Amino acid sequence: MPRVIASNLIAALALGAATAAPASASAVRGEVAGLAVTGRTAVRLVDTGQGARPFRLVRGRRVTAVGEPLAEFPALAADAAGHLIAAWDHAQSGGVRYSGRAAGRGGIVALGQGTGPVRLAARADGAAVLANPDRDGDIAITIVPGVTRPIRGDAEYTALKTFKLTRTGPLVRHFAAGLALRRAGPLVLDLQQTRRRSRLVLVGRGAPKAALQTARGVRQLGGALAATEGRIAVAYVRRGRPVLATAAPGGPWRRRVLPGRGVTGDPAVAITHGRVFVAWAQRTRAGGGVFAAVAGGRRRRVSPAGAGTGPPLLAAGPSGRVFAAWTAGGRARLRRLR
Repeated sequence: MPRVIASNLIAALALGAATAAPASASAVRGEVAGLAVTGRTAVRLVDTGQGARPFRLVRGRRVTAVGEPLAEFPALAADAAGHLIAAWDHAQSGGVRYSGRAAGRGGIVALGQGTGPVRLAARADGAAVLANPDRDGDIAITIVPGVTRPIRGDAEYTALKTFKLTRTGPLVRHFAAGLALRRAGPLVLDLQQTRRRSRLVLVGRGAPKAALQTARGVRQLGGALAATEGRIAVAYVRRGRPVLATAAPGGPWRRRVLPGRGVTGDPAVAITHGRVFVAWAQRTRAGGGVFAAVAGGRRRRVSPAGAGTGPPLLAAGPSGRVFAAWTAGGRARLRRLR
């Protein structure tokens, strides 16, 4: 029996609810694990790795604790109205099943099971969309309606819609490296692995057919995905340099190597008002840091120079604001880019 990851979700509608979180955002220590924009404000999801609620939602000076014991791999998304959804994985044994429970507004809802970390997005109608490898090793999409709406009972969470984006498992093992939503359907940045070859490709309606990266053997090929109705963007690392691949839905990839070297971890990407932003962490003689670039523009430093700077996240809001978040000195840092 494979190791199965149960994906659980909380709809954080009332951020001012009583929690065990510190009173000050500056007191929160941990790694940044998620970033979203609600209105004109950025919200960070911080993984503290401690306590019965190991994750913190940090919005300005307000801190809210979410999660459950032994939860891991958290994710964060916001719908068009600015309602937040946080998801996480909880290891357990068993087959693939879906269940739910509600504890009033903001209660935890069990969404089902898979065999790898979940990727999360929120539709404009408040539905949560999850992408993760299923028991066969394929990419499965689960749509949970009404997550950001008031919870009235378990019944409304039994009508889960689940379908596959790939059908080559278990001969090919799939991992969801990124998720983006379009009206035509979800797009997933898919890491495909066999003993002989690993490939990073985009799957879903409108995805370019060519692979972004290919390597011999079992390799961890990561990246970041963003998409609008008219543009798809993927950022990844090749030979220590950040690469931005863009395409129109149904069209071919156009690749551009960005001006950075010694990149550590995966880069981040966001699209707003027709502009593509890319951010990455890299080693430099000054001790490294986070850098960002707009497609076709120059590179600029986002973080102060220093050692121990983790890979960044990017998020764009409907207002056009773009924020970057990263971990440095044991805390989740934040900066507005636009």
